[in-house]
This record gives sequence, C-alpha cells and structure tokens, in this order.
Amino acid sequence: MDILECFLCNNKFDEHKRRARTLTCAHYFCQDCLDQIIKSATPHCPTCRAVITSHSAEMLNPNFLMDDLITKMKTGLSSFNLEENNEDFSAGSCPKHKKCQLYFTCKSHNVKICRDCTVIEHPPSKCQIISFEDEVKETKQITITNLKTQKVSRERNICDLQKVVTDTRTKIQEKKEEIAKLTRDINKDEQIVKNANESIQECMENKNVLETNQHKLVASLTINAINHACQEAECSIKVSNSIGMSLEKNFKIGSSNPFQILIDQNPGEFVNKILRGGATVHATSEINKENRFSQLFVKDDVIHLPALASCDSQPAPEKTVTVSSLFAQYPLPSADVYLTLSGEGNDLGTVYVKLRDNDYAKYLRKLCMGTIGPSYRGTIFIGSEKCKLWTGLVKQYDPSSCTEDPPALPTRVLLKIGTVYMMPTYKLSFWMTESNGESHAVGDVIKGINVLESAQKYPKDKVIIKDVGIVF
Repeated sequence: MDILECFLCNNKFDEHKRRARTLTCAHYFCQDCLDQIIKSATPHCPTCRAVITSHSAEMLNPNFLMDDLITKMKTGLSSFNLEENNEDFSAGSCPKHKKCQLYFTCKSHNVKICRDCTVIEHPPSKCQIISFEDEVKETKQITITNLKTQKVSRERNICDLQKVVTDTRTKIQEKKEEIAKLTRDINKDEQIVKNANESIQECMENKNVLETNQHKLVASLTINAINHACQEAECSIKVSNSIGMSLEKNFKIGSSNPFQILIDQNPGEFVNKILRGGATVHATSEINKENRFSQLFVKDDVIHLPALASCDSQPAPEKTVTVSSLFAQYPLPSADVYLTLSGEGNDLGTVYVKLRDNDYAKYLRKLCMGTIGPSYRGTIFIGSEKCKLWTGLVKQYDPSSCTEDPPALPTRVLLKIGTVYMMPTYKLSFWMTESNGESHAVGDVIKGINVLESAQKYPKDKVIIKDVGIVF
C-alpha cells in the first residue's frame, strides 16, 4: 500500500475532502472516512480501537506530514511542466531540434535535452543522461524513502512521548498515595498527642489524689506515734510506782542496798523495768521490740517513796529520790579488758568486761594482753535469739611463745562472748565456751551492751574483733 493513500478507502490524500486527519492515538485517515466513523454509533479508531471524542473530522488535527509530502510532489511535477497523469513525460519541444520532444535530463550539465542532443552535445559517454520517467521514479523513490524514515522517527517520538506520559501519570499516582499516607500519619500523630495529653491530665489528677492520701497517711502515722508515746509514758508511770512500792518494802526490812532486794526478788524484772525503764520512754526515738539489750541507760526519773510508819506509829514524811542518785551510791565495778568490734568495715564500738576470779578469766586476760599463743583476731557472729558472739577457732597453743604456763585448757578453744542468760546482777555475763561445749562465766559486761546489739544487725561473717586490750 502507498504511504500517500488512506488505509481504509485506498484513495490518495489531497488537500480537500480527502485530507489526512490525525486521531489522539496518532493514527491517521482521510477526512471522508473519519466523518463516516464519527457518525456511527460507536466511534473507535479502526487500528487500536481508541475512543474518538470529536464530533466532526474537521475538528481533528491535520496530518501536516502528509500535507507536506503532497505539496512537494506537486512542486516536483510542475517543475517538469507535466501533469500528474501524463504518460509521455515530455517537457516540450527542444529549442535546438524543433521536431524533437524533451524526454531526458543531462545531470552533468543540469539541462533538459532531446534524443538528438544525446548524439552530439550530450553523448552518454561523457554525460550522465536520465529519462524523465526514470527521474520521476527515482525522485519518487527517494521521497518515499525519506517519508518512511520520517514516519519511523515520528512514530518513535510518539512512543517516547507516550512513555513519558505514562511515567508521569504513574509518578502522579505515587505522589497522591504518598500524600494520602502522610495525611493518615498526621491524623494518627494528632490522635497520639491527644491521648498523651489525656494521660498527662489523668496522671495529674492521680498525683493530687496520691498527695492527699500521703498527707492522710502522715497524719495517721503521727497520731499513732503520739498514742504509742502516751502508752510508753503510762508504762513509765507504772514502773515508777512499782519502784516506789519496792523501795517502801526495802525500807521496811532495813536493807542497806535498795537495789539488792529488787535483784534478789526478780532479777529479770529489775533489768527490764529499772535499767530500761527510762530508755523506753523516748517519744522521739524508734522503739525496736527486737532490741532486747540496750546500753546501760537510766532516765533520771524522780521516784516518790511513800510515807513509812515509825516506831511511835507516827507516819514519816514522804521522801523522793532519783535513779541516778541510787546508782551513785552503788556504782558499777570498773572494767578489766575491752574488745573493739566492727561490722562490714564500720566501727561498732567497744565492749568493756569486768573479769571474775577463775582460770578462764585469767586466760582471757592473757589473750587480751597478747602474752599467749592463740590469736584474738578472727571472724565472729551473733545469734539472733540469745545475742551470742563467737570468734571462731583460734591458733594452736605454742609452748615456746609463752612466758608462763597457761591454765588447764584445751589447746584449741572456741571463745564465746555472750549473754546466755541474766545473772542476778544488773550486768550481763561474759562467757567463754570450750570446744567440748562447756561454758564458763569469765566476767560481766560493764559497758557496751549497745555495741553487742548493733553487731546483731550484720551478717554472721561480717563482724570481726578489731582490737583487744587491758583497761588500766
């Protein structure tokens, strides 16, 4: 099929009713054929079936490429002064040879010639001669080749443009989806911020409620502490009354030591009520029921002694005495040795012991003086029930290092400092236990019961004896 012919009707394109028109899909047909297609019920492109939206073929864009080819073809034919359908391909009579028609062209001299001119003036041996018919065919073939090349190039450009359009539409769709996603994220973030603000508001409200409950709890604890202090005060009053009654009985029997009668009657009650009576009435300090043995501390309370009957049956005047004045009359004995304790690197204090007169007490004195072999250093621990304190196994006795014979004791002993039970005094006993389990009282704790209590708060293997010595 000729490129200058319509694909549907096979008629050549012209500049009038058969002018080439291009659809939006880039296919082209003559105007007459397109008018018939548009008037049909379903106007589609015959090649790709694309929908035709124009209402008239004249509204479609002309195919300027076809228009340009038709114009050039007409211009080429008119230059030979021939009609398009002239079968003789003649350019008229030869000016030199009047009877001959111009049928040839001398390309060497670019002139039209007749048959006689090719014999003398333009022989084929010297000039390039071509007939009009062959020249028209050659020109037509060159033009068709150029048109085909241009068509391929234009179609390639159209494909490229269509690809650009498709890519652009794809990118536009991607941007729309991206914008939609960002919009959803923004809405989600706004909801998160809103929820966070609501949570903060709820936390603030809960904080106010907690602060109110905290104030109520502090007030309740304060009231409980005051009630506890009042109960301790009442207990102290009862203790003072008990002391007064006991002292009244003591004066009646004429004892020279007002404490001794109390100790003989009930040593446990004396220690718990007399020695600890003042220490337990401290509203500003924490009361620890597990703290069985406090430091020897007596509050200087005034004890009111009731009036006693005299020999003449006349009541004696009421007397008052303080606890400290009674202790001043009957002081504690002085200590002989001391042991300094520490727990986990913290200094706990020193325990002072008054030694008794027995071999075990002498052995402890020599231990503290460092004159015999067994070492006084080592790990100790305290039992929670009876406040026992041990040092662990000491070194074996070495006769060569002794300045005098030791007492009759095993070479390996276990030294125990403890308050196994209350002695009938206002002091705590200091004990030493042999490896066979036999215990011996070697002295009494004069000062430092609070140190033993502090040592109970540490693990068994974290309390050590830092130093021992003799009290001068």
